Amino acid sequence: MKIYARVWAALWWPVLAAAFLVGLVLVPLASFVAFSLIAGVLGGWSVQFDRQPFTCALSWVRRAATRALTAALAMGAFACLIALVGAPAWPLVFLVAVTSPPGIGWVRARMSASSPRLMTDRELCEAWRASTHGIRTASPAYQQLGLAALRQTYLDEMERRNSAGLRAWLETSPRADHHLDQFLMRQPADGD
Repeated sequence: MKIYARVWAALWWPVLAAAFLVGLVLVPLASFVAFSLIAGVLGGWSVQFDRQPFTCALSWVRRAATRALTAALAMGAFACLIALVGAPAWPLVFLVAVTSPPGIGWVRARMSASSPRLMTDRELCEAWRASTHGIRTASPAYQQLGLAALRQTYLDEMERRNSAGLRAWLETSPRADHHLDQFLMRQPADGD
C-alpha cells in the first residue's frame, strides 16, 4: 500500500497543487477558507474511526493533525478546481477521492470487516486483537453488541479454518488475545 500511496501522490498532488495555486487568485478567499476549515475539522475528527488501537496521545494527535491538514488542503484545491472548471470537475473530484489511499483503505477495511473469509490468517488475528481493544473501550451498549457480533464471525472463521488450533488455544485458558496467532496460523505442509 505504501508504493500505491506514493504513486497516487505523484500523479494527483501536482494536479491539485496547480488547481490550489490558480484558485487562490480566482476564488474568493472566504469560500476557500470556509471549505478548508470544514474539511480540516472533519479530517482530524476522522481519526476516531481508525481501527488502530489508541496507544499514545502524541501519536493520535499527530495522525489527527496530519489528516486535518491534508483534508484542508485537498478541499481547498477541490473548491478552487470546481470554481475554475464548474460541473465537469465533480467526476475528477470523485475519482481522486475513490482512488486515494484512504479511499482504498476504507473499501478494504469494509470488505475485510464484512467478510472475515477475505482476511489472511494474520489479518484475522490482528482483527481479533483490535476488536478485543475495541470491546474494552466501547461505551455505548450498541457498540459493544456490534463488536460482540463481529467477534463471533471471527471465531466462526477461525473454527472453519483451523478448528484444532482454535480448540488448542481455548484449552490454554488464554486472555482475550494471548498468543492466538501461534495456534491459529496455519503452517505450510511439507513439500509446499
